[in-house]
Amino acid sequence: MGLFYYPYWMFFELGAPIVEFVGLLSLIVFTILGLINWNIAILFFVCVYLLGCIFSTISIFIYVKNFKH
Repeated sequence: MGLFYYPYWMFFELGAPIVEFVGLLSLIVFTILGLINWNIAILFFVCVYLLGCIFSTISIFIYVKNFKH
């Protein structure tokens, strides 16, 4: 199992903070340069947040249904 989990962890879990930092830095730079369409950006952020809420709700539902809680 470690042969599959360790590479996943190295590339995705360890790399996620780097990608998030670069994204936050890009957001700051683009805001300073005035390159962000705020209507589209806010709509995108809301859609991503709602998608995360839907995934969490579905995973809780599947857990409850499978383990009869």
